[in-house]
Amino acid sequence: MAKTHITASITWAIIAIAWLGSRLSILTVFSLGPMIGVIAYKVSRRRRRIAKINVELCFPHYSAKEKQQLLKDIFKNLGASAIETAFTWLNPAKNFSSRFTLKGLDLLQEAQRKGQGVLVLGAHFSVMDILSQPITNETNIDVVYRKNKNPRWEYIQRRGRKNFHKDPNLLIERGDIRTIIKRLKMGRTVWYAADQDFGVKHSVFAPFFGISSATAKSPFVLAKLTECSVLFLSATRDWQHKRWSLEFSAPFDNWPGEVDVDNAAKFNATIQHAITKNPAQYLWVHRRFKTTPTGLKNRYSSL
Repeated sequence: MAKTHITASITWAIIAIAWLGSRLSILTVFSLGPMIGVIAYKVSRRRRRIAKINVELCFPHYSAKEKQQLLKDIFKNLGASAIETAFTWLNPAKNFSSRFTLKGLDLLQEAQRKGQGVLVLGAHFSVMDILSQPITNETNIDVVYRKNKNPRWEYIQRRGRKNFHKDPNLLIERGDIRTIIKRLKMGRTVWYAADQDFGVKHSVFAPFFGISSATAKSPFVLAKLTECSVLFLSATRDWQHKRWSLEFSAPFDNWPGEVDVDNAAKFNATIQHAITKNPAQYLWVHRRFKTTPTGLKNRYSSL
């Protein structure tokens, strides 16, 4: 009971600080973000080790110096992401969409005009929640999210995202596949970042950075069931010009096909292509390779 009370107090204290920070200039993302990243790098030992393992796996051709710099840059971007999320969830009235460059909107709109639903696939780039404002300014879009185990974070997360994904838009919990299918069949557009490791039951193994990786079947299962168009959304943070860029791809050709492994491989290749443009802006602190093919050692067993 005491531990729960302490955790709740810490959570609300962090939220209060984030609320105050969200009243500052949006440019604090680029000034304070790196500072928060340095602190996180030093204190988040487990996350740092997960990121280090991922970097070793995915960038074996990097020198030791390059790997170390990438690791630090990953946390620099995480620090920026924390401030971006605070602005999005806690100060939604602040308009920063003028700092966004939006590409491929015509491709999305053309797919929407077909009326068969559009599945916008994404990935866990550190630029995530701040995308909600510029996207929902231009179109209606539902978003699939993962429920947080901490009830206080879950409350703030849902409340913050509902500032932009409100009626007629929906927030859909990741496990609610029936609602996702229903919305796509209604002709809705659904944004779904399905790049994480969902375990053996819900995945097939396909290459990702040359590694046999558990890859969610849900994107191509949804596409098959609803016959929707499928696009990919990528996003980057421009440190030099203090701006953000997001881009919708053209609809996938001949996807999904009949072979699940091929479908997963194409999805992974699309994500990998986007990541390699800005490797430090992907969320490498999650255990992307925690599920291994039979007979292989757990890649995070040293944690």
